[in-house]
Amino acid sequence: MTIKKGLLGSAIKTARKNKGLTQERLAEDVDITTAHLVQLERERRTPSLKVLFKLAQRLNFSVDTILFPENTNGQEMRHKIEHLLKQCNPRDLAVVHATLEALIANPEIES
Repeated sequence: MTIKKGLLGSAIKTARKNKGLTQERLAEDVDITTAHLVQLERERRTPSLKVLFKLAQRLNFSVDTILFPENTNGQEMRHKIEHLLKQCNPRDLAVVHATLEALIANPEIES
């Protein structure tokens, strides 16, 4: 299996930045050196399965979207939404629910 060039490194880097993590902090969190992480982000090295799992877990991204981008059908976005929903209070959930119902009931609304 071949991963399309640029996908894994950029996914790691983007997720790291979105989490507000430095390379040093992320490397420490997943028990690798900063130099190793830099090489992973630049795709000069490929992570072991153990490191890839730790990165995906720490950064909260789905490895499936990188390995099988043609089969995702919005799975990554669903995963991100589920993660955000877990942080919502009951009022927030009611607003999200009402918004989704309105979007589904009115498909002519442009996103």
